[in-house]
This record gives sequence, C-alpha cells and structure tokens, in this order.
Amino acid sequence: MKAIKFIPCLFLIIFCSCSSEDNSSSQAEPFNLSLNNGSYWTYNVSGQNGTTRDSLYISNDTLINSKTYKKFKTKDIPTGFYSSSINNNGVRIDNNKLLLSGSLDVGANQGLPSNITIEMDDFVIFNASSSVGSNLDSQSGTIQENVNGYPITIHYTLKSKAGNSYDEYSVENETYSNVKSTIITLEMSVTAVYGGFTITALNTQEVLNSTQFIAENIGVIKTNSTFTYSMDPFIAGELGIPETATQNQEEILDTYLIN
Repeated sequence: MKAIKFIPCLFLIIFCSCSSEDNSSSQAEPFNLSLNNGSYWTYNVSGQNGTTRDSLYISNDTLINSKTYKKFKTKDIPTGFYSSSINNNGVRIDNNKLLLSGSLDVGANQGLPSNITIEMDDFVIFNASSSVGSNLDSQSGTIQENVNGYPITIHYTLKSKAGNSYDEYSVENETYSNVKSTIITLEMSVTAVYGGFTITALNTQEVLNSTQFIAENIGVIKTNSTFTYSMDPFIAGELGIPETATQNQEEILDTYLIN
C-alpha cells in the first residue's frame, strides 16, 4: 500500500467481515475523527467477477435537512460494497460518531434477488466510543417492487454494531496501528402475490454481513462482505432468479491522500 501524502487527521467510514492474526484489545485512547475535502482512497476489489478498482474521494460540503455533511463520490461506477454504500451520500461527525445520510443501494449487483434502495437519515455507521458488540443503530422498513411481472414486498432491517479493536492490524504486508471495526448487517424477508394469493418467497434471513476495518489517521483499510440468500425454489423459478446465491467480496486499501 502506498501513502501518497499524510497529514495527521482521520477519515473514518464503514461498510464488511474480518480476518487478521492480531489479537483484539481494548482502546482507552481517544479515536479522533476528521473529514476533509480532497482526501481520497483507492481500493482493490476482489470477488466473483474478478478484480476491479474503486477510487473514492470527498468532493465538497453539502446540506441535508439543514445539516452540513461531506459529500463522497467515486471516480467511476464503484464495484465494492463499501465505496458503493457512501457514493453520492453525505457523512458527518457528531462527537465520536459517523452519521450517514442518503441512499444505500443493495441488490442484483451483489447477487441478491432484487434491487432495493434504503433511505437513511443520520444512520450511525461507526462509533469509536462503543464497546465491542454493542448495537449502534437499526432501521426497518418495507419496499414494494415488481420482479418479472409479480408484485413483491420486501421487509428489511438494517443494523450496525461495534466490532473488535486492535492495537495493530495487518493487511497484505502492511501493519496499521489503532484499528477499529464496525459491522453492517441487512435482514430481509420477501412475499409475492401469485395467483391472487400472497405467499412467502424469502423467509427472514441475513442477506448481507459486512465488516469494515478503520485505521486511525487513515480511514477504511479493508472491507469483507458476504451476500447470500436462499429462496423457495418454486417462487424463484416464477420470478426468474436463482433459488440460492452467495457472493463474497474483499476491498483492500491501495493508495490514499489525507488532506
């Protein structure tokens, strides 16, 4: 990993799973947060479709519901879940919390049965002061879609919780100090109207589990995400989608500049 420039300040953002040989430890020291226009991060994204590259940056300040946020954008259409989750969205800091406002798009590109868009208003994606395993935020809702001519109803619950803390964490021969993780999960159930009857197409299950590892003074250094579902085979056939699917994705920091 090549650091283009480093000025001590910190970007933090989230979205998912983990692997490290380091042992987790408690963090008593402050974990300062800062977002600055012009800062950028590039990630190598590996998954079922091979390896791609995302370039994420902070473009400008933006007002959402009379609050000032930092607007995140990507150079090209992002392929990684993390970059996709904050692309064109706003992030602001409240004490040690990172709050996200905007739209989270999850669906067919990640191998799930339907595209869904979740609108968020100050959803807590990270809290440096939270203890391991503590719940950060939760949001539930209902989305109406049409798949292959069939009306479907999606019930979802989006959650965030605090992951482990590490004195040191290694990613591809790079060792980072003072690293914390955050975990994003998405549960879904789906019903479909078929022959005039409402039937269950997808029982309530966790379809997304994403853990992001965040290094102080740098930001997200690694994200592991798993997308998976198992649907009623008859309904899946009628909807024209696979009855099961699993996709794993890894995003690794390559270069960065912190203003």
